[in-house]
Amino acid sequence: MMNRSCSNFHQSNFQHTMHQSTPQMNYEWKTSGDGNDQATEDDTHNELTSQPQTADMNVRRSISDSVLQRGCPTVYNRKNTAYMLMSRSGGPTVKQMIATILSRCEQVKAATAAANQQQQEDGSASSKPAVTIPSPPTAECSVLSQFAGDAYYNVVIAGRQGIPALIQAMETWPQERGLQECCCLALGNLCCSQGKSGSGGTGSNLVAIEQAGGIPAIIQAMRNHSTSVAVQSAAC
Repeated sequence: MMNRSCSNFHQSNFQHTMHQSTPQMNYEWKTSGDGNDQATEDDTHNELTSQPQTADMNVRRSISDSVLQRGCPTVYNRKNTAYMLMSRSGGPTVKQMIATILSRCEQVKAATAAANQQQQEDGSASSKPAVTIPSPPTAECSVLSQFAGDAYYNVVIAGRQGIPALIQAMETWPQERGLQECCCLALGNLCCSQGKSGSGGTGSNLVAIEQAGGIPAIIQAMRNHSTSVAVQSAAC
């Protein structure tokens, strides 16, 4: 009787949390010249890439492991599934996300280099100039972690330089727990789904991850976030 009451409480708490944290998704359909229906992805792309990750983390803390798929909340699985279907209608969403990740990494490198140059010109080692760091692409990495589990997108992500982008993000924002978790999930799914689909008998993604420095990045993430169950489980 006690276990049943606890189960009902957690189920009610999960439903209430989902209702509060899940934004409404608006789909707009248009008809192409050949009569085929296509989905426009602007609203969904803006929604997925602009939502703060605090809701994601709150959901993770409030529900049990039975409703998680490799650490990502079920609500994100549903949203990303719809997003994948819309992307296959012709939208270059994966390419855009990878480009965004790489762009923000380059912005951080440029800002850091400019700050170091300014410091050298000033000749003062004690006062460091302020550096404007772009926000980490956690939302993009979160979506890619779900895309990576799909056989089709597994090939797309690897072919669009998604592996180097994820590893660069890990190296650029080493203290961002959410980003580290999502990147570890993405790299793991790229290897796991490749093996399940049978399309990567040579383990090409695993080799690419190793050559791009993925293993040291994953180990460093585990060291930096040694008390985070989410990061540790994603990395393992």
